[in-house]
Amino acid sequence: MRLQRERGLPVSQFLLCAALALLAVSSLARADQVVPSDRVVTRVIVRAEPSSTGDRIGSLSPGETAEFLDDVPSYYKVRLTSGVEGFVSKAWTDLVAGPPSQPTQPAAAGGAGASTMTAHFIDLLQGDSTLLEFPCAAVLIDAGGENSDTTQTLVDYLSAFFRRRTDLNQTIAVEFTTHTHVDHNRALRKVVETFKVERYVHNGTYNGSGSANAKWMRDHANDDGRTVVQRSVEDSEVVGGGNKSGLTDGTIDPVDCGQVDPKITVLSGHVASNPGWPQGEFANQNNHSLVIRVDFGSASFLFSGDLEEPAIETLVDYYDGTPRLNIDVYHVGHHGSYNGSTTSFLGAMSPKVALISVGPFDRETQWTAWQYGHPRDTAVDMLEHAVSLTRPSKRVHIATAVKDFKTETMTKAIYATGWDGNVDITARMDGTLAVTTAR
Repeated sequence: MRLQRERGLPVSQFLLCAALALLAVSSLARADQVVPSDRVVTRVIVRAEPSSTGDRIGSLSPGETAEFLDDVPSYYKVRLTSGVEGFVSKAWTDLVAGPPSQPTQPAAAGGAGASTMTAHFIDLLQGDSTLLEFPCAAVLIDAGGENSDTTQTLVDYLSAFFRRRTDLNQTIAVEFTTHTHVDHNRALRKVVETFKVERYVHNGTYNGSGSANAKWMRDHANDDGRTVVQRSVEDSEVVGGGNKSGLTDGTIDPVDCGQVDPKITVLSGHVASNPGWPQGEFANQNNHSLVIRVDFGSASFLFSGDLEEPAIETLVDYYDGTPRLNIDVYHVGHHGSYNGSTTSFLGAMSPKVALISVGPFDRETQWTAWQYGHPRDTAVDMLEHAVSLTRPSKRVHIATAVKDFKTETMTKAIYATGWDGNVDITARMDGTLAVTTAR
């Protein structure tokens, strides 16, 4: 077995993991020995063949054991306690959670540093969910995923997070759903039923592929003793005042950590009347995505959901001449689609780092990055020109069209869950950024 050391992983923990790996041929290989047990955040799927399209024949959860049999390209062959033999993806066994080691000022109960926040971009294949960890609170932007397995992956990730952040009492201060598509809200009901969600902010639409969970939130989120303050955002609220600063209130931004007071603002919401877009674009749910800006001291993040070109240009025009779109970290729109970013949008942002929530290139089935051609080369090219920082060199797969990919070396600070697994971006109050990847 081979282990890759996660950047920031203490040497002692890395050596322990390596020692366990060397013993794997003659002993039991545990899922929680691939990385420290309190940092495993996903079940390991066992497949009949060493391929992402192989039939699923079981899974290995943290704490469960399987006998190591062989090391093959990209996979480990294992035998489950039931006697079933199959293959475990090496990439999936590297999925870990948590911010970079040694935060600046550790808070009590394993909390975030008193002067840091971490955006945890969670690998849910062709899906989207970002956990914002503040010194005193947690915020979730989208709760999507590619399939039912990723719903459990997200719940497991959040459970591991709250085991570390016991001071937060399994509470999400506010959950945002950018728009009603299933890759952005598939796990919404499960999250609300599993954890305490105090507030829910959405764009007010109940049609689209994610309509079932959107309607459940509307009708049942306050059942069984739960109390979820709900708020929808119309674009007229955002632009109505004409002050071009965006919209915020106690529901959108309930987080105040005393010495540190992050700022959460909605810059665009559901558009009630057509501003002049082609009719098909106005009917497109992506163009009604919430656009969310998060400021933490001098550091800033932008989340644009699946906003596409007509809505992007409307957004850029509205905030022209203001600094509201100028940010440090860009959560790339529409999973890196050709229509999810524009040169004018990136010019207004001047991002230092970009992150794409996207699935792996080789899952050759429906509703995947392979089917959609994400991330697209045109978008990545724009990002490479716009992003100012660099990353450790990595060979990555980029789509030239649907179902067609090329490989290139990435050196700009562009990360993707499909390339890097879970990605954590930690920001300090002074604007300093640090990136940790799972692989």
